[in-house]
Amino acid sequence: MSWRREVEDLVGAPTASPALIGWVVYGVARWRSAAPHAASERPAATDATTVADASIAWMALWLVGDASSSATRTAVFADAVRMLAPGATLIVVDHNRPRQFPAAVAAVVRAPRPPGWSPAARWRRLARATAQEVRAAGLAVERLRLAAGERIQVVVARRLR
Repeated sequence: MSWRREVEDLVGAPTASPALIGWVVYGVARWRSAAPHAASERPAATDATTVADASIAWMALWLVGDASSSATRTAVFADAVRMLAPGATLIVVDHNRPRQFPAAVAAVVRAPRPPGWSPAARWRRLARATAQEVRAAGLAVERLRLAAGERIQVVVARRLR
């Protein structure tokens, strides 16, 4: 089973509407509606500034392969919290550094390599505690699961207020 299928099985379909899917690539966040759509249509990407505060009931945020700085990740989580309604669910999927040392070294070698990033920077990036970042953004973490041989963190959190 591919890691993507494994994560999709853990996450499931949106349980409430409206829903957003987000992903971050080299510090740039992109958002797309997760509303059901015809097979021939893809929902248009949206700018987070056009999404009303506390208007989203369910959100999935993919950070797989992202090499953003801590400040950028903090800003993305803050923006996600702004868009989430009270009681809304956030699911974050992020790369992780496996606990087995040979697998951890392999993950660093294969990590994204933006200009100026050293192997040491990639090692630190893969060791980020995503659940702690989500909690620091003001969400209550309900579950943390590891998938794909511990390479992917799946964090399920809820906005309480």
